[in-house]
Amino acid sequence: MNANRADSREMIAVHDMFRREFSAMPDLAENVRPGDGGHAAVVAGHVEFVAGLLHAHHAAEDALLWPKLQDRAPGDVAPLLDTMQSQHDEIDHRLDAVAAAIKQWRATPDQPSHEAAVRSLRDLLPVLREHLAAEESAILTLIDEHLTAEEWAEVGRHGLAGLPPSSHTLLFGMLLHDLDPELYELVRGTVPPEIFDVVSAVGPPGIRRPPGAVARTGLTTFWACGRKAHMSVRTSPSAPDPSATLEAATWALAALIATLDEAATKPLAEVLAADPQRTAVLEAAGLAQRDGDTLTLHPAYQYADGPSYRSSAQARLSSLRQAVAAAAGESGTAGWADHDDEVLRNQGRASAGTGRALATKVVPALPGLAARLAEPGSRILDVGTGIAALALALAEAFPEAEVVGIDIMERVLRLAREELATAGPAADRITLRHMDVAAVSDQAVYDLIWLPAPLPPRTHPHTGPPPPDRGPETRRLARGRHQPGSG
Repeated sequence: MNANRADSREMIAVHDMFRREFSAMPDLAENVRPGDGGHAAVVAGHVEFVAGLLHAHHAAEDALLWPKLQDRAPGDVAPLLDTMQSQHDEIDHRLDAVAAAIKQWRATPDQPSHEAAVRSLRDLLPVLREHLAAEESAILTLIDEHLTAEEWAEVGRHGLAGLPPSSHTLLFGMLLHDLDPELYELVRGTVPPEIFDVVSAVGPPGIRRPPGAVARTGLTTFWACGRKAHMSVRTSPSAPDPSATLEAATWALAALIATLDEAATKPLAEVLAADPQRTAVLEAAGLAQRDGDTLTLHPAYQYADGPSYRSSAQARLSSLRQAVAAAAGESGTAGWADHDDEVLRNQGRASAGTGRALATKVVPALPGLAARLAEPGSRILDVGTGIAALALALAEAFPEAEVVGIDIMERVLRLAREELATAGPAADRITLRHMDVAAVSDQAVYDLIWLPAPLPPRTHPHTGPPPPDRGPETRRLARGRHQPGSG
C-alpha cells in the first residue's frame, strides 16, 4: 500500500472492540442481581464509558470523514453516505435510550430498572452490528482510495480529543485486546509509548502480545487509568475463583489509596467525579456510596482535613508496598528495621492522623487533661515515635506542651530529625531520644503517654509467648492518672 494513502484496517480493530464490548453488555447487566447497587454501578460505568467512545468515533466521522468522501468520491457515493448518516442518527437515538435506562438503574437498581437497562442494551445491538458491517463492506475501500495517511490519522485524533486523558489507557487496552498478530502490530503503532508501557505491564496476555486464542474467564475486567478491578459479575454460573476475588480487593484498595491521596488537595466530590471508572470500582467494592445523584466515600474514609486524607492514603500505601515486597520474596518476616526509608516515612506520616484524633477526641474526653496540657511545662511522651509525625501533631495541638519522642531505631530517628527540620516552630518543642521505654529515667513527669499499641491483660489468650508488660514503666513515668494509649 502507498505509504501516503490511508490504511483503514485500523477501523476493523475499532469495530471489533465495539462489537465485543456491546455484545457482552446485555448478559453482564442481566447477571447483576436486582438490588446489587455495587455491581450495577460497575456495569453501568463501563456501558457509559464505551457509549462515550462510540459517540466520539461517530462525531469524528461526521466532522472529517463524510465531507471528504462526499467531495472526492464518485457522484454515486451520496446515497451510501446518506445511509451512513441515517444509521448514525438511529444509533444515537438508541444510545440515548441506553443512557436514560442506565442512569435510572444506577440510581435505583431494582427489578424494573434492571430489566429496562438490559432491554435497552439488547435493542441497540441489531442496528449497531448492521452499521459496522455496512461501513466495512462499502466505506473502507473509499477511505483507502480518497484519504491520505495524515487525513486518516486526523480522524483518529479528532475522536481521541473528545475523551479525557484519564480514559486513554482503558481505550487502548480494549482496542489491542484479542487482535490477530498483523492487525495488532498495525494498531500498536498508533498507541503512545507511555500508554503502551502501562497497558503491557498490567494488561492480560491478549493485550501484552499478539494473541492466538485468548481464554474467556467469564469475569469482566474493568480497566481504569492503568488500574483494574475484577467484577464478580459472571457470564456463567461457575463457582467464583478465589484468586480473582483477592485480586479484585487489591485493585479496589489501589483505587481507594489514589482517591484518598487526591482528596488531600481537592474536594472529595471533585475527586470522585473526575475519574468515573475508578469511582465505579470503589462503588463495586462497597468503598463508595451513592444517594441519588450524590456520591461519597464510605464514612470510614471521610476525614476532616487534607492532612488526614494524606495520612490515610500513606498508611495504606505503605502496607500495600510491604505486601508486594513480601510476595516478591523481598521481606519475608522482616521487621521495621528491614524496610527502606520510604516505607518508614509513609507509615510514620500516617500516624499524624492518630495524633490529631488524640488531640481532638481522646484528650477532651478525659477530665482535666486538656487543661493540664494547656499549661506551660506540661509534658507528653510518645513511645515508638518513628519519624515523629504523631509527636509533631501533638506539639501543634498543644502549644504549651513539651513532647519527648523515643524509639529504639536510630535510623528512624534520623528520618525524624529530617522531617522536623522543615516542620515549623512546633518542632522546637520536640526532643528525640534513642532508647527503650524501660530505660527512661524520668519519674512521674508526663501528663500524657502514648504507646503504639494497647497493653493486653495477662489473662488475654494468645498462642505465643506473653508480650512484654510495659505497664509498670508507664505508671512510673506518668504523673496523675491519665495514661490514654497505655491500656
